[in-house]
Amino acid sequence: MTALARPELLFDPTRRRAVARQVADPSYAGELADLFDRGYDHMVRELGGSDPSQVLLRLVPLGHRVESFSPARARVAVWQVLLIGAPGGRVVASWSTSRADLVWGRGGWRVAGFTSDEPGPGPTVTNAATATPPEVFVARLDGLAPFTR
Repeated sequence: MTALARPELLFDPTRRRAVARQVADPSYAGELADLFDRGYDHMVRELGGSDPSQVLLRLVPLGHRVESFSPARARVAVWQVLLIGAPGGRVVASWSTSRADLVWGRGGWRVAGFTSDEPGPGPTVTNAATATPPEVFVARLDGLAPFTR
């Protein structure tokens, strides 16, 4: 996921598709590229005419959980925050949990599918009305291990 969330990919669909081919199983590469094209196109519209060199785009994985595993397939949940912003606008933090289906092949794990992101849990210190309630926040984090890299 972090390979596909880089600011230089916002304005370069050709490079974005190349990265999708690198991380995806060949049977899913086209669909993954289309999925990320739609997401990036939306972000570009939101950023307006921002200078690409001044755009902040960071996907930070915060925790993960292996939800199923076999030697050939796995499903992994990743709790993450996406930060996006540009000069003259505000920086938005989007909290979500993504699930990736992975297959073993071509010398490593490859993405074979994504399920729809689940919003949150989303902590906030500035607007308690938008925060995930504490009991829901803790429940959604159950079983997530922190990333160590």
